[in-house]
Amino acid sequence: MKYSFAIFSLAVCAIAQCVLMLALLCDENARANGLDKNQPSVCSLTFDEEPLGVLPTEWRAFGGDWRVAISGDEQVLQQSSTTLHGLSYAIFLPSNYSVSVRVRPNQVLSPFGMGIVSYWQDAQNHYRLLSYGNQFHLVRVSAGQVISLNWMPYAFEPMLWYRMKLSTINIGRRLSLYGKVWKDGEDEPKMWTLVGEDLSPVAMHGWAGLWCAKCACEFDDFEMSWGDQHGKSTIRLRDSFERYAVGQPPSTWIFDGGLWQIQNSDTSVLSQLRLLNEHRFEHNHYAVMAGWSSYTITVRVRALEGAEVYGIGLSANWRDARSHYDLLSIGGTRLALLAYAFGEQKPRMLAECHLTVERGRWHWFKLCVSDLGNATKLQAKVWRTDQKEAGDWQLEAIDDGKGRIASGTFGFVSLATSCEFDDLKVEFDSAR
Repeated sequence: MKYSFAIFSLAVCAIAQCVLMLALLCDENARANGLDKNQPSVCSLTFDEEPLGVLPTEWRAFGGDWRVAISGDEQVLQQSSTTLHGLSYAIFLPSNYSVSVRVRPNQVLSPFGMGIVSYWQDAQNHYRLLSYGNQFHLVRVSAGQVISLNWMPYAFEPMLWYRMKLSTINIGRRLSLYGKVWKDGEDEPKMWTLVGEDLSPVAMHGWAGLWCAKCACEFDDFEMSWGDQHGKSTIRLRDSFERYAVGQPPSTWIFDGGLWQIQNSDTSVLSQLRLLNEHRFEHNHYAVMAGWSSYTITVRVRALEGAEVYGIGLSANWRDARSHYDLLSIGGTRLALLAYAFGEQKPRMLAECHLTVERGRWHWFKLCVSDLGNATKLQAKVWRTDQKEAGDWQLEAIDDGKGRIASGTFGFVSLATSCEFDDLKVEFDSAR
C-alpha cells in the first residue's frame, strides 16, 4: 500500500479541533439529559432550516425532482415531477457522526492493518481510520486510490484489544476527520490524536463499518452516534453482536471480501477469519453496518398533481433500489406493503387494504419495522391530519422468506405525482 502524505497548518488543525469540541459538548449535553443505551432514541426532522431549492445533505434521490420548497407558510421536502413512469425515492443516509469499536488482531502477516470505515459508498470510495504496519492513518479512498490525510507512528501488538474512534464532520463542502486509538482498559485520550481535512470530499454521507487486511481479527462494541438537527438528542446505533447465531455472518451487516462470522471469545464478537484471498490477490476485507432493524417512522404527507394512478408513501430497510420495503398508497384507494428483494423480478405484496388518501389533503403515514431474529415484522397505518390516529394497525405482515430484509435506512417514495413531506419523526429501538 502506498500513501502520499499531507501536511496541515496549525490554523486548520485548531479550527477542526474547535468544531469537534462543539460536537463533543453536544454529546455530553445529551448524556446529561438522561439519554443512555437503554432508552430509545428519537429523531425529529423538519425542513424549515434547510436551503431552498436543493436536497439536504443527509438525503439522496433516486429518480424524481426532490428539493426543499416553500408550501404555504412552511418549508417541506417536495417531489415536483408529475410525469414519472416509475417510482422515485428520497432516502436518508447518515452524516456528521462518530463511530467507535473494540478490535483485536489475532493471526497476522506483515504488514497488517485494521480499522474503521466511514461515509461508505463502495470498496473504491470511502474514508478509513486504520493501523498499517507500525503507523496509524486517516485515509481517503477515491476511485480505489488510497491517500493518507494524516498519520502518526503507532505499533499494534497481536492478541491485544484496542479501541478506535473516528468522527467525520461536514463543514460546508469540506470534510473534517478526527481519529484516536488507545489500548482497551486504559483511559480514552481527551484530545484527538489525528486530524485531517478533505477539500474535495469523496462523499458527504454514508454508512460506517470495519476493515482489515492481512490479519484475522475480532471486532466488538461497535457504535455510531450523531445529534439531531436541533442538538437536543443523540441518535445511537450499537451492535455488540450478542443476538446473532454463532458461526454465521450477522444479518444486519453487508460484506465485501473476507470470511466474516460471529464467534465466541469470552463474549460474542464479529470475526474476520481469512488472512489472504489467494485467488483474487485481494487483501482488503470490509464489513459495513446496513442500518437499523427496529424503528418506527411517522411523517406528514400529501399528494398534489399527477396521473390518475399515483402513489405516495414510505420506504424502510432500504439497502439499495433492489432491496427494501415500501408502504405505498396506490391510486388514492389502496394501501399496500411491498417487499423488493435482490434477485426477484417484481415486488412481493405482503399486505393490502382499502384506504382513501385524498389529493391535496395532508395525511400521517406511520410504519413500524421490527426484527424478530429470523423474520421482519411490518405494521402500518394512515390517517388524515385533521382526524385522530387510528387505534389499530391497518396493515400487518411478517416477512420470513429467503429474501427478507433484516435492516436498512428509511425514506420517502412517490409514483407519478408531485407530493410534499414534512414533520418526520423516527423512533429507534434501543436494541437496533
